[in-house]
Amino acid sequence: MTDGTGGAEASGGSSATGGSEASSGGQDGATGGSGGASASGGASATGGAGSGGSSAVTPADLFPLAIGNRWTYVLLAEETPETCDETILVEEVYATSEADSQAAFVVSDYCAPPDPELDARMALVDGHVMQWFNGVWQVTLAAPVEEGTAWNVIGPESTYSYVWHPVPEITVPAGTFQDCWQREYAAVSDIDIYCPGVGPVRRASPTLTVELAAFELH
Repeated sequence: MTDGTGGAEASGGSSATGGSEASSGGQDGATGGSGGASASGGASATGGAGSGGSSAVTPADLFPLAIGNRWTYVLLAEETPETCDETILVEEVYATSEADSQAAFVVSDYCAPPDPELDARMALVDGHVMQWFNGVWQVTLAAPVEEGTAWNVIGPESTYSYVWHPVPEITVPAGTFQDCWQREYAAVSDIDIYCPGVGPVRRASPTLTVELAAFELH
């Protein structure tokens, strides 16, 4: 088990999301394999090969997925008090499920209590992190993880276009992490940063910004 702390220990539930963009299966998000070094305070942690955008990093590295994995956030900005329940701010992999015959993990939404009916169904398929969204499995973190890799997610009313950009280093309350990647949805300035062996460390949208304060991986 990896336990990274830059604040209180993670507890509770939330969701693997792509910023504040909600979906029928929770929020747009990602999964992956577990592992990585412990991060504490301002200590540097690297959870994958390469530096500042190495293609050796995979979607599985960027969102460790196993029952009990959880990430606690601090709220930095919120447009309206109704956007997020500040008493939660915890994202957790808390169950397994199945969608269209595909085994999946259930990941709660960090802005709301766990809801087994609505929370995201996530799976690693053909190297991509996939989510059951809009009635089909869709890529939420694409392979290869390289500068400029782009992909689309088809929503009920629009198409979301994402692209990868490297983030050589980022410091958040949980620590300093290297070899990270930014998933950008430029149309609405929605940016999520994932670090290998850690998971999502920063989620920023026009309405909500959170950063990782603590994490626990199994």
